Amino acid sequence: MSRPSGLHHRSWGSSLAVLIVALHPGCSHNPSAPSDGNTTSPARIDVARATDGPLHVSVAQTLQLKAVATYSDGKVGDVTSSALWRSSDPSIAVVGTTGVVQAGKTGAVDVTASVGSVFGVAHVDVGGASGNCAASTLSSYSSSFTALTGIVRFGIVTPFSDCRWTATSDASWLALDHVEGGVFYDPGQSGDGSVFYIAASNNSLLPRTARIAVAFTDGTTLDHRVSQTAATCAYNVDLVEQLLGAAGGT
Repeated sequence: MSRPSGLHHRSWGSSLAVLIVALHPGCSHNPSAPSDGNTTSPARIDVARATDGPLHVSVAQTLQLKAVATYSDGKVGDVTSSALWRSSDPSIAVVGTTGVVQAGKTGAVDVTASVGSVFGVAHVDVGGASGNCAASTLSSYSSSFTALTGIVRFGIVTPFSDCRWTATSDASWLALDHVEGGVFYDPGQSGDGSVFYIAASNNSLLPRTARIAVAFTDGTTLDHRVSQTAATCAYNVDLVEQLLGAAGGT
């Protein structure tokens, strides 16, 4: 009788060992590993809106963010689904595992996406419920120019005709509404409209950037970003005057 018992004991021990070996690889799974196939740690993570537009969401609405990782070898990969997402204030807005922000009340939050020890942050404004100027949009949120003069007109679409706004530039080389050096534009009316501006030529060897802020009376602000490349060459001319006598000279 003792012999079968011994055999049964050895058989259970062998099965237990096989079970441990079979389960052990699962313990090494890293849930935060990038889903883009790159197993190295990213050098930088950028968090932005998944579609073109402002980082703004109305109460009771959602906003989809994306996380893009840049690696030391220059490769870029989408890590939205594998990043760890956090909201700086869940009472204002929470963020899900796939980067969807759910707004709860007015305010602002910093939404962080991290992979390992590397993280990126996006500042998200939460406005009042749909029905105010927070739902306004721009036809274009950015423009890029060469060093030569550039001309742009972008539109403002508002949800209500009483949404009052003005536009302000932070750079004197952008002329708003045809006014040289004009950094402020008031359309003189509410509702839909447009902003026209001219970017002066860039004579510097350095590129430059600017921001045009469209501000509404309810506190909503939409940004139009401008970038301009540097001049390919620059030179200075010094005027030298010299009088020559009747005998000539050089």
